[in-house]
Amino acid sequence: MLAGFTSRTSSTLRTYVIKAVHRRLPVAVRKRLYNKCYPSVLCLFCDKVEFSDHIFTCVHESGIRGKILVEASARWSALASGSSASAVLWVLSQCSIDVGLYTLVCKGFVLEEWYGEACDIVDYVRFVVGLHRAKVWLARASHRVVMEKAGLICDVGVVSELPCGVSSIAWLANSFAVSFGRRKPYCFFSGLGGSVRVVIDV
Repeated sequence: MLAGFTSRTSSTLRTYVIKAVHRRLPVAVRKRLYNKCYPSVLCLFCDKVEFSDHIFTCVHESGIRGKILVEASARWSALASGSSASAVLWVLSQCSIDVGLYTLVCKGFVLEEWYGEACDIVDYVRFVVGLHRAKVWLARASHRVVMEKAGLICDVGVVSELPCGVSSIAWLANSFAVSFGRRKPYCFFSGLGGSVRVVIDV
């Protein structure tokens, strides 16, 4: 695992790794654990229960995971050459088909196959963890904060009762758009048979 960080950026990354490894990231299930009135434990994108490890396996980010692996492979290819690069690149190639392995790598674990590499493997794993945190976790966390402030987080059963006929919280989240040019910004949702306008106090 990652260790020995001193800068503020490294400290933030270390905190993220510790919470990810111990499943303490502030996802929906954790929020419900500390606040029984939290409206939903579902992922905002795929309707599955959002446990801590869900941020590594959600189908919504499958494309982003692919880009992370491509960037990680390119980084390692630039650092190492010849046979010394093969072990890491093979594991990265397996991550594209094994989300469990991807989860381990992006939590900061150094796999046994990676020991003995010529380059600094800890710095490299730190780079991979930083990629996932920046491209997946921060984006998801920011989106949830916006939805919470707008009061738009609720269980699927509640969402399905909206007059526009929305039946999926994932559709609701992906259709979220805010106009901040007005005194009272509005969120517009266009769905089957009509639309809903929600006033947001900012």
